[in-house]
Amino acid sequence: MAYDPDERIPRKDAARLARRSQDTIRRLERRHHLAVERDEASQQVTYRVQDLVDLGVLHIEDVATAGSAAESAELAGARETIAHLRADVAERDGRGTTDPLRLARTACRTAGASKLRCTLTARRLRH
Repeated sequence: MAYDPDERIPRKDAARLARRSQDTIRRLERRHHLAVERDEASQQVTYRVQDLVDLGVLHIEDVATAGSAAESAELAGARETIAHLRADVAERDGRGTTDPLRLARTACRTAGASKLRCTLTARRLRH
């Protein structure tokens, strides 16, 4: 699917798609002088999708998984929730592991991130 490079997405959705915290997105905004606009109705800060792709914060394949960047963020959130629920059910049934690093890596992979990215994320959680 194609995406609209001029589409604007709120900080919360940008963070979800980038698999980073809203604070990290805020720091990137300041460091790289990202152009922001405030949505009149909700007063949320929004970013242009292409600016985040150009910065390397978002990947085109992550943005283009649904009809819009906002839908892609919602899909990423749903995948993350499903991964956590699957891990919870497996643990309750005695089929899973209680190792938090392994659960984090599994949730990350289920959310669609690369194996390397998930391993690095799990290592950061360890420290």
